[in-house]
Amino acid sequence: MRARLELLAPCTLLALALAALAPQPGVGARASTSAPAPASSHADASPSAARTPLDYRVSMAQPQRHEFTLSLRFADLPGPSATVELPKWNPGAYHLTNAHRNVRGVVARPLESGDDATFPVRKLDENTWLVEHGGAPFQLDYRVYCGSYRGIDECFLDDSMGFFNAAYLFMYAVGHKHRPITLTVDDLPGGEDAAVATGLPDAPKLPRKLRGRKFWAEHYDALVDSPVHAGAFETLEFELHGRPVAMVMAGAMADEGVYEAAAIRGEVQRITETSAAIFGPPETALPFADYTFIYHLRPDTGGGLEHRNSTVIGVDPWDFADARGRQRFWSVTAHEFFHLWNVKRIRPAVLGPFDYDREVHTTMLWFSEGFTSYYAALILARAGLVDERGTLASLARRIRAVELRPGNALISVEQASWETWAKPDDYDKAHYSYYDKGAALGLILDLQLRASSRGQRSTDTVFQELWRRWLDTGLGLTPAELEQVFVDQAGPDPAGEEAVRAIFRDHVRGTAPIDYDRYLGLAGYRLERVVDDPGPWIDAAAIWDGEQLVLRSVKHGGPADAAGLGDGDALVAIDGHGVSDDSYPRQLKSLTIGEPHSFTVLRGGRTVEAEVVPVEGGKQRFTIVEVDEPTAAQTLLRRQWLGLPEGAPTR
Repeated sequence: MRARLELLAPCTLLALALAALAPQPGVGARASTSAPAPASSHADASPSAARTPLDYRVSMAQPQRHEFTLSLRFADLPGPSATVELPKWNPGAYHLTNAHRNVRGVVARPLESGDDATFPVRKLDENTWLVEHGGAPFQLDYRVYCGSYRGIDECFLDDSMGFFNAAYLFMYAVGHKHRPITLTVDDLPGGEDAAVATGLPDAPKLPRKLRGRKFWAEHYDALVDSPVHAGAFETLEFELHGRPVAMVMAGAMADEGVYEAAAIRGEVQRITETSAAIFGPPETALPFADYTFIYHLRPDTGGGLEHRNSTVIGVDPWDFADARGRQRFWSVTAHEFFHLWNVKRIRPAVLGPFDYDREVHTTMLWFSEGFTSYYAALILARAGLVDERGTLASLARRIRAVELRPGNALISVEQASWETWAKPDDYDKAHYSYYDKGAALGLILDLQLRASSRGQRSTDTVFQELWRRWLDTGLGLTPAELEQVFVDQAGPDPAGEEAVRAIFRDHVRGTAPIDYDRYLGLAGYRLERVVDDPGPWIDAAAIWDGEQLVLRSVKHGGPADAAGLGDGDALVAIDGHGVSDDSYPRQLKSLTIGEPHSFTVLRGGRTVEAEVVPVEGGKQRFTIVEVDEPTAAQTLLRRQWLGLPEGAPTR
């Protein structure tokens, strides 16, 4: 079963409120009722537009070849030739797809010819083709190979499922991305129970046999932002303030009882309700008429990718069997759902309309992704799924991931955001995750705003203001505009404004260390860093690669680095005794702190000896703990921040 989309275009609060009061066509009968055409800011994005929609078709008739067969029909492109391109990237996944490598058999044919006539097609560069159609309607046929499942942001086809992000399959006619498109999905894998899951609505006025097979996109961006899953799956459903939400449970293990349907449906419903409440009343908060979660249940998979009224999330089926795995499931669900607002609508100005032919850089991913990670933790707490201790542990892990990365002192979080397209080879020394640093910034900005405004403002009210701005304008944000919204929420005291500006100056644009205790103390907490089992330490990791122990993450200035050892050295012996994956922890423990020890490594075919002097140390654990005797003001701020019920014990 599918979810249908009637995406609300940017508009005023009043218009949204009136729209919300109107009847919702098809609610309660989503499998059997075709949806109306979605609203759009494009004048030609409705079935009654003067220009005929482009006709896209995809077939999965030969899944054993792992090839999608594409047919794109262009009836009225002007001029004697047309340029078509395959996107170089998939929005939300900030890396080049290289999907052009898997395109083959590109042929253009006249639409109205019954013979084998073709039009010349010439490849101009890696992802661009020129079709010389002489002004006649034409059909572009080709195939795309998707033989390896690489995750939720790509494509895959076998006899059990067909899944694609449109950026990997569908070319667009340059200059015509604004045109509406119908998409027909044929020859589904997965047997007689196979169906299609997507956020796209049915095309209008369909005969019954085409419902759930032919869909409508008001423009190419909408097509790219609506992944498609075809196969057999279970659908769990609920309503969010009267709007249908579907949970598509797909994958080889979806029908093996690895999850309890009623339980996870209730949990996801609480997550969506808690998320929506941040943005105001339902009539203005919800930017969709319906929403689809597509869960891929496959061992050793994970991650998620946000879309305008859907998401695809990878779930290891065994995660449902233990508490930590369940929390991972909740966390990625909350993260991707919160993206409905933060990044899909409240977005950096450069992220839409999309330029698919180049890398699109922004310095703001720390906010788009990092704040979303921060809110995933808050949402689980406020939904009652994770307690105070678990929430603080989640935030402490984010802080640890930042503080133990040397790159945190080298580049700002804005630069880390900008460079996501091409991270350095020595990532663990020269870079770090803007997800983690952004979440840490969310924590300190939230607590600062709550304290400086005496509980009247927070990052919640920042998002409410950003949401009102988007509803009024539909425009993206610049870094300066984003900072000003935070400053405006700081309250009337100039000290509060200066505190917020200092965070942006020192920790967003700068690399100054964060005094976490200063901010956590506002809620009666402090950050504790502990080595649980201190002992001999060389400040380097040793990773077994299947054949040998290889040094990684050799910290600059640490004992291993001071001895001349580096990343990639293969550890052979310590003090003349051979080293194995099993013996290394015990051998390290037996070293004498402050005394030299001989380390033998292989480096580029050479044997190298180095004297390493261990220091006392070990793996650091970061914990957010309560201060001694928190005040009433600290406790009140804490309750408001985490959504703890009045009277409930803290810590």
